[in-house]
Amino acid sequence: LLHTIAVLHISLIPSMSRQQQLKEPLLETSYEDAIIAERNREVQQISTDLLQLREAMGDLHQLVGEQGQDLQTVHTTVEESDLYTEQAAIELESALRHQQKARRKLACIAFLILILLGVIVVIILFSTGVLKT
Repeated sequence: LLHTIAVLHISLIPSMSRQQQLKEPLLETSYEDAIIAERNREVQQISTDLLQLREAMGDLHQLVGEQGQDLQTVHTTVEESDLYTEQAAIELESALRHQQKARRKLACIAFLILILLGVIVVIILFSTGVLKT
């Protein structure tokens, strides 16, 4: 098809010499070769760009995977912390109950000691004759 166009082009230009008419298809062929070469370079550049994009996407995939593992670790740690917090709250409630019981026992013991001291004082006072019935 290109050769036909070139022949038609040659026949339409009568003012050119035969030698110039023969050189023109060669120039057109060179031009077409240059266009093909340029397109080949562009295809190669696109191919290179796609390979770089593929590599970048692979790196991104790897980073996302690593971050996913990190997020899973954080999630597990938060769940463990929640469990430890619940256990600590239960232990604090238990410690509070034991402390309240210990205070009650201490108050009862202090009250009994005061009563016992009072009885001893009354007995001593009766035995010395300070208090008479």
